[in-house]
Amino acid sequence: MSENVYLTKSEQEVFNLLSRSNIWIITSEQIKDIFFHKDPKKINKIISSLKKKGYLYRLKRENYLIQEIPTEKPIIKDPYLVGLALFKGYLAFSSALKIYDLIDYEPFMIFIATWNISRTEEIGNYLIKAVALGEKAIGITHYKNYYVSTREKTIYDCLIKPQFAGGYATITQAIYRIGELNWEVILGYIEKFSSNSMAQKIGYILDLLNTETNIEIPKQILQSLRRKVKTNTKLLAIQGSKGEYNKKWRVVDNIGKNRILSWWYYG
Repeated sequence: MSENVYLTKSEQEVFNLLSRSNIWIITSEQIKDIFFHKDPKKINKIISSLKKKGYLYRLKRENYLIQEIPTEKPIIKDPYLVGLALFKGYLAFSSALKIYDLIDYEPFMIFIATWNISRTEEIGNYLIKAVALGEKAIGITHYKNYYVSTREKTIYDCLIKPQFAGGYATITQAIYRIGELNWEVILGYIEKFSSNSMAQKIGYILDLLNTETNIEIPKQILQSLRRKVKTNTKLLAIQGSKGEYNKKWRVVDNIGKNRILSWWYYG
């Protein structure tokens, strides 16, 4: 950052208007639209100068954080909006669980589901992780000012990639806290996108919830998933790991129901 943080008259005019706005993430084009009466080349120079002096922090090409005080480090008011500004997609996995108040902790890693980008960016104290889901990047809503997966799609995404959701204990507790879900929608995602092996793993997890807790998973949903059972599979694909074999679902539970439902047994 430049040691000279004093602003010229033109820079002060631009920064004052930006800092008084209700937004704190802005693009070069938005700045030019605000100052349409000024020469675009002059605005480009002002943007460059504000960036060097620490009043703007570059997130990516032509995308900036508006900094209240000049600093080299980003001042992040909302890491979820930063993630959505960095990657074109929607909040997913543990980030979506947090938006729906289904987990208590504040994740330091923000997950963005995208169509074809998988990459991790470090911004301040946060890691922004883009996860490419391809054709599965659907089921989006606008909630609390964010683009986020619907509750049903959130649960499906978490079940197929539990490593991005805090593990199965976090997911099963989230299902418990939600209360009502459209299980037919979730089943539709499973039938369209998931292998038989993944379907029977999901069936095993849901059946655990059904038999061990007071949650009722619709019988027809479990029956549909039971029809997907074709061969033996491990809950976690770890070579050499052992666990308890569930004959009904032909799943080797190498995690253990005490861990999967730890919040229920020990909470």
